[in-house]
Amino acid sequence: MTKPLVSLEDWNQSKWETAHPPKTPLWNGIACPKCGKEMFDVDPDYILCSMPPQIEVGCACGFRGNRFV
Repeated sequence: MTKPLVSLEDWNQSKWETAHPPKTPLWNGIACPKCGKEMFDVDPDYILCSMPPQIEVGCACGFRGNRFV
C-alpha cells in the first residue's frame, strides 16, 4: 500500500509555519524615550548587520528605534 502524496505547495507551507511561527513582541525592559513605557523587540529574529549589530525596538506609543545587541 502506498502512502498518499502531498503537494509541494502544501509541504512548503507546513514547513514554513513550523520554522516561522507568528511573531509576538519580546518585551526588553528598556524604557521608551518618548513615553517611558516598556519597549519591545519588533522582530527578535532579525538582526541588523551593522557594527555593532542592532535590533529594531518599538513602543505602543508609536516610537521606533534600534538597540544594540
